[in-house]
Amino acid sequence: MTAESAIAEPPAVMTAVAPRRRRARLPLLNLAGAAIVSAAVLYVSFFPVAGLPALGAAFNPTTGAWTMAADAQVTDRMLHLGGLQQPVRVVLEKDGTAHVTARTDHDLFVATGYVHAKFRLFQMDLLRRQGAGRLSEIVGKVALDTDRFELQLGLLRTAQLEWAQLPASDPLRDALLAYAQGVNDRITEAESTHQLDAMFTLLGYHPQPWTPVDSLLVKGDMTQTLNFTDTPLVMALLNKSLGTDLASEWFPILPPNQQAPYDPGPYGKVEPPQGIATMTAMTDAQSASAQAVYERLAAMPAGLVSKGGASTNWAVAGAKSASGGALLAGDPQLHLTLSTSRGA
Repeated sequence: MTAESAIAEPPAVMTAVAPRRRRARLPLLNLAGAAIVSAAVLYVSFFPVAGLPALGAAFNPTTGAWTMAADAQVTDRMLHLGGLQQPVRVVLEKDGTAHVTARTDHDLFVATGYVHAKFRLFQMDLLRRQGAGRLSEIVGKVALDTDRFELQLGLLRTAQLEWAQLPASDPLRDALLAYAQGVNDRITEAESTHQLDAMFTLLGYHPQPWTPVDSLLVKGDMTQTLNFTDTPLVMALLNKSLGTDLASEWFPILPPNQQAPYDPGPYGKVEPPQGIATMTAMTDAQSASAQAVYERLAAMPAGLVSKGGASTNWAVAGAKSASGGALLAGDPQLHLTLSTSRGA
């Protein structure tokens, strides 16, 4: 054997040792990997991570995340609700649209509250929590800015005052009480049968009983969504920067040639109706205050301040319809949420 061949061909015993060592280490590597994965799963099951709650509850075979699809199933069954005075029939279309038939207004609102809570209880709870400034109780510090804003805005105080001032003889009072009864009937049923929305389990809390104030609070929250705007602040700042006369000319409170879509014109100049004041000059202090509020609103999370928009509507003459009757349709444009809080 030459020196070259001795170097080029190492002893056979050396080539056999390396694979044997790798095979010996493989079980240890598998064990270490399994331990790391198990530790990670256990950690995220019991501790919040990256803004998410502890996920252990989501794996519960009875109340976990995979029950959410079953919660949405519609079945034909007879229910006995304590708040009903007479039988009520609820028919659900394939798309989930509910048709409630009742003999009294009281029963109508009880059934409506039950149906809403059956399919949208978690969304309803989020809406009232947002209006009351209590979102951070369940989702953490990410909602602190929103909660501070809502607490200062005072939707909860307004709802409480509205309920306190509602006369005992007002039919609205009875409707709100009946609706709350229906919602609470569903909450009681869901808790007793372990059918609460999986999101309650995931976030680790139970919904509180629904009250008439909660319904008024959600109404205030929807009013904020559709009508809380920074337009007055913008107009005030334009008034300061452009001057009263120029701001009034460029951005009039009412258009000088108000139009109606069904009238081709010509249009004459229309004077503003009584009671609408023109813009007045602002002091430096007023301007600074408006600027500070505007900057704060601009820093708020998206969706808290309405940025304008409109709803569409259209009409069809009888000559253009299959029935020969005129058609009038409205299309309210609302922002999308996932999942939607509207409808049942």
